[in-house]
Amino acid sequence: MVSLARNRILEALPELERAALWAVAREKKIPSGTEILAANSPFSHVYFPETAVFSLVTDLVEGNSVESGTVGFEGFVGLPVFFGGESSPQRTIVQIPGVACVLTADAFRKIVGSLPSLDALLKRYALAFIAQISQTAACNSQHSILQRCARWILLTHDRVGSNDILLTQEFLAYMLGVRRPSVTVAEADLKSRELIGYSRGRMQVLDRAGLEAISCECHGAVRREFEKLTGAAVG
Repeated sequence: MVSLARNRILEALPELERAALWAVAREKKIPSGTEILAANSPFSHVYFPETAVFSLVTDLVEGNSVESGTVGFEGFVGLPVFFGGESSPQRTIVQIPGVACVLTADAFRKIVGSLPSLDALLKRYALAFIAQISQTAACNSQHSILQRCARWILLTHDRVGSNDILLTQEFLAYMLGVRRPSVTVAEADLKSRELIGYSRGRMQVLDRAGLEAISCECHGAVRREFEKLTGAAVG
């Protein structure tokens, strides 16, 4: 039997609805960097992350890319399928390696209509996720790289359940849509303030309160929406 308890949406389901999902779901370990969905490609599967963290990435025609949304244990990857769509304009990649509960898109479509609690929870999650995407767009256009870097560390820290985060400067620059030297400068600033440690692709959060003080208001704004709508304390 698959354990679905580590995902907040599935944890909140009544026992009978969880049992119905257990019948068609499986747990899967997914490595960092795995692209689970190409832009504008049909969903073959949907995901309820447990320990894995996913990034929705928007690619621009000039070749740049930027993260537009983050999904961890609080959420669900496959909202277009839930709302009747087939694909997404964003790519979806695994940001932090870990475990997710996976269903085929066809199995999800067949079962979701018979699970009213799941339907209600996913609608509330979708509202919170829209708030995250909207705030991220504002953040990317208005706030400094240092503020955005601190915010990204915080939202990832919310989801990994550990002060240690597997993260390279190249990947963080990719997620923020900036050049690596800019991230190097921002990380050096945070490290000099003893807010983070960094060595060989591994970051350690040393002072979360300090990161919150440097970050823009975006992390707190999104966190309040998630807490209000889903009960999950994530930004």
